Amino acid sequence: MHLEVLFDPLLPWLAILVLAAIAAVLLTRGLLVRHPGVILRLLVLLVLLGAIANPSLKQEIREYHDDIVLVLEDRSASMEIGERTAEAEFAVAELKEGIEALGDIEIKEAVFRNGRDAEDSSIFTALSEALADLDRSRLAGVVLTTDGQIHDAPSQTDFPVPLHALIAGEREGFDRRVVLDQVPAFAVVGEYAQLSASIEDTGFFPHPVAAPTVSFSVNGSQPIDVPLSGLRDLQLGPISRGRNIIVYSTPPVAGETTVRNNVATAVINGVRDRLRVLLVSGFPHAGQRTWRNILKSDDSIELVHFTILRSQGDQDSASAGELSLIPFPVNELFLEKIATFDLIIFDRYVLKGFLPPVYFHYINNYVAAGGAMLISAGPEFAGTQSIHATALADILPGRPTGAVLESGFRPKLTPVGFRHPVTAGLPGAGKPNGGEGAEPEWGRWFRQIEISPTSGHNLLEGVKDSGPLLLLDRVGQGRIALLASDQAWLWHRGVEGGGPQLELLRRLVHWLMKEPELEEEALSINVEGNRLSIVRRSIEDSVPEIEVIGPEGAAVSIEGSLLSPGRYLAESGAIEPGLYRVSDGKNVRLAGAGPEHPAEFSSTVATDSVLRAPVEQSGGGLHWIRNGVPEVRRVSEGRAASGNNWIGLTERNAYRTASVEIVPLLPGFLVMLLTVIGAAAAWYREGGAIRA
Repeated sequence: MHLEVLFDPLLPWLAILVLAAIAAVLLTRGLLVRHPGVILRLLVLLVLLGAIANPSLKQEIREYHDDIVLVLEDRSASMEIGERTAEAEFAVAELKEGIEALGDIEIKEAVFRNGRDAEDSSIFTALSEALADLDRSRLAGVVLTTDGQIHDAPSQTDFPVPLHALIAGEREGFDRRVVLDQVPAFAVVGEYAQLSASIEDTGFFPHPVAAPTVSFSVNGSQPIDVPLSGLRDLQLGPISRGRNIIVYSTPPVAGETTVRNNVATAVINGVRDRLRVLLVSGFPHAGQRTWRNILKSDDSIELVHFTILRSQGDQDSASAGELSLIPFPVNELFLEKIATFDLIIFDRYVLKGFLPPVYFHYINNYVAAGGAMLISAGPEFAGTQSIHATALADILPGRPTGAVLESGFRPKLTPVGFRHPVTAGLPGAGKPNGGEGAEPEWGRWFRQIEISPTSGHNLLEGVKDSGPLLLLDRVGQGRIALLASDQAWLWHRGVEGGGPQLELLRRLVHWLMKEPELEEEALSINVEGNRLSIVRRSIEDSVPEIEVIGPEGAAVSIEGSLLSPGRYLAESGAIEPGLYRVSDGKNVRLAGAGPEHPAEFSSTVATDSVLRAPVEQSGGGLHWIRNGVPEVRRVSEGRAASGNNWIGLTERNAYRTASVEIVPLLPGFLVMLLTVIGAAAAWYREGGAIRA
């Protein structure tokens, strides 16, 4: 119960003060002349002034609430280092026991987690969110269990209650990590990339340690040791097309807090500056512009195109100036600059003496060294002037039989063609297993050169039992393709509905130029959330199990399931952040789960320096759990809330008013009665004095 006197004056307080002053003057005069009834008049005036002030007694019935203490537990990724989580859990249990022993205190718990990505520890953001749901008038204190690695600690705080921090971990820990200072996002394929890295030691090393050594690898290759002096200006190369994953690592130091940041990864995307293609057309024909239009429409391709209009032995009455023909630069193209081309296309090329036999040996060497060649064959390929009659016969995947089939047919994917990325998934291709819908929906071609395959893979077939229509093969480090028809242009013209000419030829050209997305035997890795998805592409009927090696070195074998012809999917769930190595026995790929450089692991040594300013400004205390869990005490508001081995919770005494009753101290009838009695007594006293 709570009592309080209230005033609700009938007149303004200024008027009451004026009346009181007038009454005081008159009464003072009466006292000076010793008027016999002055005391009684004073009492009457006091009653009247009290009635005008209208006093009343307020009586409250209050229900007091328990104070609240918020306990926020840091469960970020860095708290998993060593025994920090176990220490924090022990400290929380001891704190709760001590708080419950005090009585009249309600414990509210909150947990901060930064997830598998471990981007950073935004503890104060989580603290603000937790406090938003609490009654601030009841809050007696906040206790935070953490390792001190917090990334949003404010320099100034206005906490109304003490903030106490209990630090888990070793006070004198130490750590060594790899820091990537400068990594380019992109680099040109075949050129060198410049990287810069360093080694950073933090904490207190209790014993002399060896100078750090660093090694790096590219896309899972054998690691190469790098001297510390070379880390600042490391030349890496040549860069491959697509994602290049660079891994830096340094051996762990005995006793350091974690080895996770002893490895750092970076991704450099290899892009081609320009793809140079040499297109040689044997003579003008209906499909000649097909290749030119496709190659010119690709902004990444620089096309050099020659069409042979007349042979060296042709005789004309017109002069060379009138013909305005450009001499075919044989020596420049096929000797001096042949290595600058990514692809050479012979489109219906006929032997007319332009290329001496020795130059075809140069082309063979160019392909074997990593170049690419495409033969788009017409009827001349089956004749005596066929390009197959040159040294190219040693690398071509098929030889002509001499027959040219002039009949309508629909190109059809072979079993390998349904699985090969050059032809897999072409619209209208039909189904691979026969039955209804197995036939392609494409328009017909009307000419095919009969080929006897000698190597490579056949992706398309034409006239029945006439041999392959599209052969692909690898020669040394290079690639070669043979298209046994010159009528792909019919699809572009829409004859009988046409077909996917642009997509087919574009894929063919880019496969020859080693586009990573078109590799027939490849692994691709995708990390989404905490799942690792692996797509194995193959033209084989089956694929081996995929081996996944996690950040800690543990190997797991995963069997892939058929996703579509030539594509197998393998998934691994609940993965941890870090570097993963995936292998199918032939290909090796690396993938990083989580951010490449998480702030959570930029510094892993437990510390109290980050929290010192906000804790001291709030009046709280910092305590290391390994020194003992502090005792919990109640303290009055404004008093010290922390000592050497104790923390204080402020008494808030918050309450709820259950009921209120207001009783007038001078009811009207009592005022009237006292006034009448006082006035009568004064009159009687003054009358008696007069009679005397």
